Amino acid sequence: MSAISKAGEKGKTLDWMDRKLGIQICYEIIFPGLSRAQVRNGAGLLITITNDAWYGKTAGPYQHFSLAVLRAVENRRALARAANTGISGFVDPVGRVLDPTP
Repeated sequence: MSAISKAGEKGKTLDWMDRKLGIQICYEIIFPGLSRAQVRNGAGLLITITNDAWYGKTAGPYQHFSLAVLRAVENRRALARAANTGISGFVDPVGRVLDPTP
């Protein structure tokens, strides 16, 4: 039997307790429409997980994190970012970065 692939629902959120989470993986956070669709679908918190190792020692990890900050501000939502390499931290809805990793 062959597997049938199809696109997922745009802006799909994850239900957690009585909240909806907007979760994006890696570079998905650079596309504003993806975050916007999740917020339209009720996401109260945006979350992004990433591995920025492939950027190496460049400005890439800082630029990637900065784009995540923009998504928080654009959507007026807090954002949590976890990176196994690169920058992890929390961003409030007005763009203040809280407890970033170096």
